[in-house]
Amino acid sequence: MSTRDTQRRVSVTTEGGIATVALDSPHNRNALSGLLVEQLREALEAAAADESVRAVVLTHTGGTFCAGADLSEASAAPQDDPARARADELVDLLRLIVTVPKPVVGVIDGHVRAGGMGLVAACDIVLAGPSSTFALTESRLGLAASVISLTVLPPDRSARGVADLPHRREVRCGRSGPHRAGHPSPAGPERGPGPS
Repeated sequence: MSTRDTQRRVSVTTEGGIATVALDSPHNRNALSGLLVEQLREALEAAAADESVRAVVLTHTGGTFCAGADLSEASAAPQDDPARARADELVDLLRLIVTVPKPVVGVIDGHVRAGGMGLVAACDIVLAGPSSTFALTESRLGLAASVISLTVLPPDRSARGVADLPHRREVRCGRSGPHRAGHPSPAGPERGPGPS
């Protein structure tokens, strides 16, 4: 068994038809390291394939849900273009969360930063506790949150067509009308007339 196999960054429990998948790397604020992304992908694929699982809860240990990319790995990566490789891995992970054929419920009570916002936005429903804070920290550096725009942008503005995926369902949110699950506010024609 390799060291990589013994370094758990994601914990999984299944009980009563619910698979609870927890980001479990509090020592680095659950940063999206290569190992964490790989283990999260494996856990989500296993939950999707398990017929006894009816829903997935995505949560965390420690005071931070996810701090975004693990910048300590950026210079150590063996790829010719490590930033591109990491972006591709994250896009694949976000696409997986969006396409899991079971409800994915985010349960968060901590800080959510950068790429962590993409994980949250990919969930069908999110419950955020009183300690939750959210930020696209890359904007302070003049950078766009381009990789996570797959899930963060409103449905009709998503360049990848996530809103058109068959499992995304419309839900009613009080009086505000139909929304796409996973998106906090309506967009486009669903919004209705604006102020006159």
